Amino acid sequence: MDGAKVGKYEHFLNDVLRVDLQKEVANRDSICEKIAIYSQLGQTIDCITKVDTTDGLLTQVNIGSNFYVQAHVPDPSRIYVDVGLGLYVELTLTEAKKVAEKKIEQKNKELEASSKRSVKIKAQIKFVVEALKELHTIQPSCD
Repeated sequence: MDGAKVGKYEHFLNDVLRVDLQKEVANRDSICEKIAIYSQLGQTIDCITKVDTTDGLLTQVNIGSNFYVQAHVPDPSRIYVDVGLGLYVELTLTEAKKVAEKKIEQKNKELEASSKRSVKIKAQIKFVVEALKELHTIQPSCD
């Protein structure tokens, strides 16, 4: 009977809890990447607003695999922002800054929720490990 219990706990630990934890860590990493992207957008907008853009803006654009080409933006007062689901919207710099701030706020809430889920899963893992230790120390009684 104890062998069956140990097997069930080990299966639950390895095939459920640890997999869930890996998924949650990957989700948290994805959220952190999105926060970094929107933070970079906010910083870029700040830089654009600080420089004189009457003659346009000269910049470099990544065309893939870290290859950059020079680009001239004639009117940098409006930019396209990914607002989700692959939808890009043309916004003024002020509007884009507000969107970036809202997205960062939203992603921080998601990050907090993800961290809480990770803590719960880690606590469950610890509980199951302790239960396994206890089951391994129980010696079967010989009658």
